Amino acid sequence: MTTIQTRSIQPRNRRRPPRKGAVLLVAMILITVVLMLVLSWLQVAALQRRTFRALVARTQAEWLVESGIERAVAQLAADPQYAGETWKIPAENLHGQDAAEVTIEIQNVADEAQQRQISVRADYPLEPHRRQRRSKSLRITLAQGES
Repeated sequence: MTTIQTRSIQPRNRRRPPRKGAVLLVAMILITVVLMLVLSWLQVAALQRRTFRALVARTQAEWLVESGIERAVAQLAADPQYAGETWKIPAENLHGQDAAEVTIEIQNVADEAQQRQISVRADYPLEPHRRQRRSKSLRITLAQGES
């Protein structure tokens, strides 16, 4: 007896069915990673913007203190009895959206009739959560003949 061997015939180019679930999972992971990167960049940009605005406000407050000192010196030169003021500066005068306030105080110096103590405080902007406050004090001598 002769035995006949049978072989099962399999197609040579058998394709596996596509795994749609795996492709979808990879796509979702990639989208999640991209979204996380974009959100991270947006947070960094927002932080940089807040930092820049604070730096601009701090610089403006420093300039306002210097302006307050100059104003006090000029007022004392015109009137030795000048005692100070609160100088309110509207936003339009500062070419911006925010107003400022500069407080100038003048005090006599004990035992020195020709000297005055000038103290200046500048607040910019006026909103408490964004405010930058700078102060400066100095002593000046009035010109002869003033007192």
